[in-house]
Amino acid sequence: MALFRRRPSNASEISNVEIQKETENVHRLYALAVDEVNFAEDSRGSAYYAGDLITAREAIDDCAGAFMRLLLQIPDHQLRTQLQSTITPRLLNLQEKFNALPPESSLISL
Repeated sequence: MALFRRRPSNASEISNVEIQKETENVHRLYALAVDEVNFAEDSRGSAYYAGDLITAREAIDDCAGAFMRLLLQIPDHQLRTQLQSTITPRLLNLQEKFNALPPESSLISL
């Protein structure tokens, strides 16, 4: 029998909890980005369009940045691949929807 017993490590549980929190954050940021793109789409032609377009771009960038940071934190290749296969297509579709919006300058009439 050993004199000193090693305490079980909680590092993996903490990592899993943090990964779960960050995954939830990415989903929350994605939902916000979808809303912002929809707001920009709805405000096309109005005085609010330029601001909504900027806000939508920032929301997409925030979501993509959080997603990239999350991927860098995940040591498990299978989990990383699973997240990439579910979130990446959604982000790409949202980016395409944003890209389909006319630039603010094309709406300015002289």
